[in-house]
Amino acid sequence: MENQFGKRSYGSSYGWSSTGSNTSDSRKQNEDFTNFAFSSASIRNGFIQKVFTTVTVQLAVTVALIALFQFHEGSVMYAYNNPWMMNLAMMTTLALTLLMGFSTSLRRQAPLNLIILAAYTVSQAFLVGLLSSFYEVEEVFLAATMCASIVFGLSIYAKSTKEDFTVKGGMLVSALMALTIGSLISIFYRGEFFNLILSVGGAAVFSMYIVYDLQMIMGDRTLSISGEEYIFAALNLYVDIIRIFMELLKILRYLNEANGQNQRKKKRN
Repeated sequence: MENQFGKRSYGSSYGWSSTGSNTSDSRKQNEDFTNFAFSSASIRNGFIQKVFTTVTVQLAVTVALIALFQFHEGSVMYAYNNPWMMNLAMMTTLALTLLMGFSTSLRRQAPLNLIILAAYTVSQAFLVGLLSSFYEVEEVFLAATMCASIVFGLSIYAKSTKEDFTVKGGMLVSALMALTIGSLISIFYRGEFFNLILSVGGAAVFSMYIVYDLQMIMGDRTLSISGEEYIFAALNLYVDIIRIFMELLKILRYLNEANGQNQRKKKRN
């Protein structure tokens, strides 16, 4: 069955149509299609630019707070002596995550959406910075470097691969549920090796989510995120990156402790 333009939309180029009127209609239709495609590409490019600009600002705030808690002992001690700050940050992060996750109108209502995202970013960055203070500077730097390398590599893969991850949302949700169940089990079973497996699994799951979210943002696959949802897209990408960073920190700590134990055993022997 022919589409509504039939051969007229393409026929003039190949001599199928002989009337001037048909030729004129064909050119006009082709111009309309070209302008529409250009407009759609411009909108998507603008959307991608806003998402990556927002995520860059979020990561800059996070890095600043990590550096503050790593190199300014007074800030760390003040946060330790005032646990209400951590409790407030945790509750704020959870509440704003749920708010932005379930309220589409709120995510699209400027400038309120930017204010909420800024509050979320500061709260999340505070938690990440405070948790990072429990790790050595070398571990934090190495985890950040590895995380940046992973995200860069996954970005190239998401753009170049023919694999469509946007249709694999169900699989990713299942993996995330399994990871959540494992995390609940770890509350009662505090085995170090079990926690290592969870950290490796968490890094793997959120690495796949990086590819999934990037392809949704790029909009060249089966499914894509709306051009009006750049706040939600930035939130998802930021959370993916932070989770990979935190899981890498745990993995490095385990490896360093295991290496230290092996060295102590060698000295005893």
